[in-house]
Amino acid sequence: MLPKKSPLLTVLVPLFVLLFVTTACAVMLLLNNEAADHDARGMLAINSTRYLQKPAEFLRRFLGMEANITKEILHAGIPGLSSRLTEEDRPPSKLATLSTVWFELSSGVDSNTPVTFLAAQLPMFGEMLPAIASQIDSTKKNAGSTSIAVTAPSSIIAVTAFSEQSQPQQQQPQTLPAAAVEDTKPALRMDEPLILVLHTHTSECYLPTSGETHLFNGKGDIVKVGNRLVDILNSKYQIPTIHCDQIHDQYPWHEAYQRSQVTLQEYLAKYPSIKIVIDVHRDGTPGLEHSTVIEGERTARVMLVIGTNRMGLEHPNWEKNLAFAEKVKAETDRLYPGLSLGIIKADARYNQHLSNQAMIAEMGGENCTLEEALHAADYFANVISNIVKQESSP
Repeated sequence: MLPKKSPLLTVLVPLFVLLFVTTACAVMLLLNNEAADHDARGMLAINSTRYLQKPAEFLRRFLGMEANITKEILHAGIPGLSSRLTEEDRPPSKLATLSTVWFELSSGVDSNTPVTFLAAQLPMFGEMLPAIASQIDSTKKNAGSTSIAVTAPSSIIAVTAFSEQSQPQQQQPQTLPAAAVEDTKPALRMDEPLILVLHTHTSECYLPTSGETHLFNGKGDIVKVGNRLVDILNSKYQIPTIHCDQIHDQYPWHEAYQRSQVTLQEYLAKYPSIKIVIDVHRDGTPGLEHSTVIEGERTARVMLVIGTNRMGLEHPNWEKNLAFAEKVKAETDRLYPGLSLGIIKADARYNQHLSNQAMIAEMGGENCTLEEALHAADYFANVISNIVKQESSP
């Protein structure tokens, strides 16, 4: 006589199979859409949202509770809405959610590619997409395009660090400061601030040093790295540099870039002589070699991040920032081979629309030590000083 099947087992087996298939599909989607790549110029192409692919991080993504798919559909379907977008940032543990992944798997819609919404609703349009893509590629080749598809911180004058804890009003600038849109390059003056160093993510820390990755609502290790960069530029290379250590990533965390935008506007208005803006961060992307040995010292590597206008926010001059970052990377490679971890072209603009020489500098990863990051700041200061001297020479 055959044993009876357990009713519970009858229910659990299909559920287990469904969970397994869903997980497998989600993993394939991640690997297909978010693999890192290098183009011919050695530029690192990584998804600007930087979805983490370690098992634990993937589990957090898979089981997340906050869905953003509704907002993404609205932004993709209503072009006029993009003009009212603000730059938001997600906490490191708040990644894409199960609902978003399931929606994309079941509908064939890619939330990062608005045309797929039309293709899902209009089958004939979907059949036309390959031909349209072919025509776009052909046009780009004829135009000589080199863009990358990206599918995821004592001087001559006395300069003090600013730490005013003002509460900024969220706003979107309509025009660039005059100093940021000049096409001609006047000789740089060395008796007024030339560089601003700030931190949108003031809370970032190095795990081996502080035992945590963030000191939320406080000043983490990354502020010490910014201090070192500013001190070396001022004292050793006589490049007038200002350090802003104002906290921008207090609660709510996702408004950090909106706060740092207001801070940046205030500094550019007060010091129109500022030509270079460096937002110093600590990277959190796993799977990258974030440290190396430079001149016999274990040193954090430096990754540059350049924002674009792909998110829909106005940023017409982003290619000037990219050209500046490429110059910085080339000088880094010349002076300290292996120090640079490359350049990321991201979807968001990261407030870089306010200057033509603005960039994010990621000083190592969360598993680096503070000492390694400080070494990186020393070397990076030399790189920046060389760039400034080149631009100030007749």
